[in-house]
Amino acid sequence: MPAPTLRVAGPRQGRRLLTREVSKTQTGLKLMDANGLKDELPPITTFLNRLLALTIDLQHVLFTAFERLLTARIDGAVASGTYDVGT
Repeated sequence: MPAPTLRVAGPRQGRRLLTREVSKTQTGLKLMDANGLKDELPPITTFLNRLLALTIDLQHVLFTAFERLLTARIDGAVASGTYDVGT
């Protein structure tokens, strides 16, 4: 199976920005194995510090992708009636 990629809209539309191998090379973290996300992950502080080592452009791409995924999850939960507003 090919490595998943992040692609963005706008001036860089469709440009491949991140693959598993590039991510592993740039962060020094191996988060995936043959079964998907590894069971044993590094501490969150290590993960966040490695994100800060990325270029600002790549940080922007990653956080934009994360925001879109989170928004889609929330919208799905609201639509299905399972969203908990935490009152």
